[in-house]
Amino acid sequence: MSGHNRNVMNTPAGNVAPDALKTCRKVWYELKLAAGQGAVTPAARCSHTATRVGWQMYIIGGGAVVEPPPGNRDCVFQHFGDVPILDVRSCQWTLALGSADSPFPARRGHSAALHAPSSSIIVWGGTRGGTGQQGCLDDTWQLTNVGGAPAELRWEQPHTCGTPPSARRGHRAVVYADLMLVVGGYGDGLLFTLEIGRSWCWSQVELTGPKPWQYALFGCTMLHGTLLCFGGHEMYFEAELTETDVAEVQHSWRAFEDGFVHSLHSNTLHAVDISTLFVGASACGGGAVDEAVEEAVEGTGASSAFGSAELGSGEGGARLSRGVSPARTLRWQQLSARGTSPCPRYCLEMAELGISGHQIVIFGGTDTEGAALNDTFVLHVSRPAELLQGAHLEWEAVTVGQPSRTEEDSTSGDWGEIVNDCLPHQPSRTEEDSTSQGSGSLNDKLDAAPEAAPEAATGTEAAAEAHAASLAAHVPRAAAVPAARNAMSLVAFGSRFLLFGGGIFARRYYSDLWCFELHTEPTLPPPSNFITQHLSPHLASLVGSERFADVSFRLPDGSSVPAHRALLGSGASAYMAALLSGGFREGQLLQHGGAADGAPLALTLPGEGWTRDTLLLVLRFLYTGEVPAALQEHATDSDALMALLVAADAIELEPLRALCESKLAQAVDEAQALEVLILADGMHCPRLRDFCLAYLQQRFGAVRRCAVALPPKDVRTLSGYDRLPRELLEEVHWAVCGHSHGQAGDDLTAGS
Repeated sequence: MSGHNRNVMNTPAGNVAPDALKTCRKVWYELKLAAGQGAVTPAARCSHTATRVGWQMYIIGGGAVVEPPPGNRDCVFQHFGDVPILDVRSCQWTLALGSADSPFPARRGHSAALHAPSSSIIVWGGTRGGTGQQGCLDDTWQLTNVGGAPAELRWEQPHTCGTPPSARRGHRAVVYADLMLVVGGYGDGLLFTLEIGRSWCWSQVELTGPKPWQYALFGCTMLHGTLLCFGGHEMYFEAELTETDVAEVQHSWRAFEDGFVHSLHSNTLHAVDISTLFVGASACGGGAVDEAVEEAVEGTGASSAFGSAELGSGEGGARLSRGVSPARTLRWQQLSARGTSPCPRYCLEMAELGISGHQIVIFGGTDTEGAALNDTFVLHVSRPAELLQGAHLEWEAVTVGQPSRTEEDSTSGDWGEIVNDCLPHQPSRTEEDSTSQGSGSLNDKLDAAPEAAPEAATGTEAAAEAHAASLAAHVPRAAAVPAARNAMSLVAFGSRFLLFGGGIFARRYYSDLWCFELHTEPTLPPPSNFITQHLSPHLASLVGSERFADVSFRLPDGSSVPAHRALLGSGASAYMAALLSGGFREGQLLQHGGAADGAPLALTLPGEGWTRDTLLLVLRFLYTGEVPAALQEHATDSDALMALLVAADAIELEPLRALCESKLAQAVDEAQALEVLILADGMHCPRLRDFCLAYLQQRFGAVRRCAVALPPKDVRTLSGYDRLPRELLEEVHWAVCGHSHGQAGDDLTAGS
């Protein structure tokens, strides 16, 4: 794949302003991957992890109930240890490391985070058991060679030291520089750090401020050195709560060895400033400390996607010379946001928008009544770098989905609070564990499982149904949204988020793939050093005028346009300066008095296709430096813009050429995308060329081709396809198909 196309793949949505993302249309659509020889689909699962590595999504582990719990017993799970990999450019799955002799123990409820400098994903903890503590793990694994061929993937188990977290599940992990931070989970301690690749040493970080005893099954992401968490299952000791807190308790108190604990389902935002963990000097210089560390941020929990961070971009970690003080304490803070916040929930998913950091998407989970949700919220952050210093936060409820609860969501039997493979199971028993690494649908078996709902649960179910109906009454129904679920994964790719898997505890599990898109139009900003006006408007009156004219331009139709040598040769146009300074015949004639008859010297314009209107626009720009009025408005005439771009290129007028590129990007549409691409390629306009390839990838790429219920479009029907040079044709196929022209599976048909 050529360098140009690789750059396009890394910027699928172009440059989009934060305000445009706040007001743009937001849509869900399901992706149906092409079936055929060799096509594979991962087994349905929940509580897995999904990690972005470049333009691939790595799914690790997960599980599903294979035997619903009869009576007051824990359930039996099937656990997975395979690594399905989705190539987002071609929308094709590859199943890796699924053999029975893989050293990696199958599990669910673990964490995974990308460490780009070592080309590896670090996996920690999880469980091989049921919903209790028995079967929980505290081991560390490293999946190496990520980003390369699936056959090169290897599992390694580094030897760690120090004070590791206790075995647990329901936690999250992020990588910041060369530290992996493990947050929360069902175990003692809220925050731990692991030095990656050096000492592999664990340390516990003390937290101050009002914090829970345990915090699990929450959403998590990182913004400019600040760890941001939302929702989840919080547990507080009775002694740590004020009288006001106790009066507001609406959930059960549960007895533990160290006292009574209040179990709370949260809809609060928590934040911790992680950057203060780093002490000492930086090789980058003091002012570049935060920026250097930010370059090394590479992953988060079940949705390891920090914007455009990808394999190979984490050089900051290698350049930093820092130590971590295990005794340092950090403050656990609660943030407030305007707007209607999501209802309390756990087992949700949370991901940061990959191209700005100003938007965070929340999806699904389970509410306080045990109802699975499929609602979508966007948290808008005005200044991500100042999250703890007054950044404006605002919730937006996206009206494309609706919290729903079906009969399959309900609690039944004497399961207590076990409703979604989430909350701890208290009765002790010998854990039954199935750790098969095979794949296959579990839904038929689960649907056929006998109901075990005693009459005592009827009131709870009725209340939950009424609660779900109340929620549904306030959210518009949409045509296509993911089914209600929890414990799924959500990963950002540009302005799109891919959702995979999840399910409803002991009832149904999914292996479907959905896309949530912030439907924006990519743009190219004008050049940053462009001056809009600097000469007197009186000079504009000379454009096309014979007053003081001493040269003229001959047009292809035989007419002429008067011009002024001093203004033409001022240096804005390299071609004009050379033409009139003596290097050309015209310049030599001017040095010897001009034309023999005393008339203005007639100059020949380079190139073809010049018209009077185009020439006058160019002359006005040369004389005054002002942007022509036709370009100040929202230009939509692509033909006129292309003619002006050709003219600016012919006389080497770079500022006008750059402005035409930006305006042409605004005006391009599907009908002329290939025509503009051919022009940009021939005129060596790399910004416009890359934009056109990104536009084609967005409109005709694999993600759009797989969208359900969208009318098909074929890029081969566009004007200019039959005139694409071979090299450019290859790049169009890479953008649309994810592989070279002529390879098997070539499909250029897309939904609109």
